[in-house]
Amino acid sequence: MDTNLQEKHQRKLISQRNIFLVFSLFLLFTTSLLAFLLTKKEVRTVFIPAHGQTFWVEDSRVSRSYLENMGTFVSELLLNRSAESARLRNNTLYPHVDPSFIGPLKKALQEDQKSLQAKGQAYVFYPEAITSDLEKLTFWIEGDLMTFAAKSGNLPKVADKTKRRYRLSFRVQAGRLFLTEFTKENLS
Repeated sequence: MDTNLQEKHQRKLISQRNIFLVFSLFLLFTTSLLAFLLTKKEVRTVFIPAHGQTFWVEDSRVSRSYLENMGTFVSELLLNRSAESARLRNNTLYPHVDPSFIGPLKKALQEDQKSLQAKGQAYVFYPEAITSDLEKLTFWIEGDLMTFAAKSGNLPKVADKTKRRYRLSFRVQAGRLFLTEFTKENLS
């Protein structure tokens, strides 16, 4: 009788051990899976500015509102210029430019600065429309570019007013956008 009781107790212990073994293996699998997925997960940082749209950035992706904010910021630095403000605007712009594009852009901006100083001109861009392509990280801005000539009396004289469209291309690295191309496009 003792052997029957002992065998029954042993079977019960083996059954409990097997249940706990299956449960432990399940926990091991889920923990391993979560650890693997956690290493592959990119961290998304959400910014909620006091004014303007909320945007987010990841290591290799950004939101449309961030692309549009950066496109507007960079285009404002590039298109609203005077002989006095060109150097400051250039220095503000350079940290946002891709290293592969900084050389040609610097050269073009320095030539533009010399031209503004020689002619006594200033540019002001009035944007009318913006569009963006998130997949290609491209931003377009369209509007009126006004060129002001040297002062005659109290007010500067408008020398030229033209409708323009510009394309800005970006590259994302470590959650930051870097300007890789700035071109003027023809309006059709």
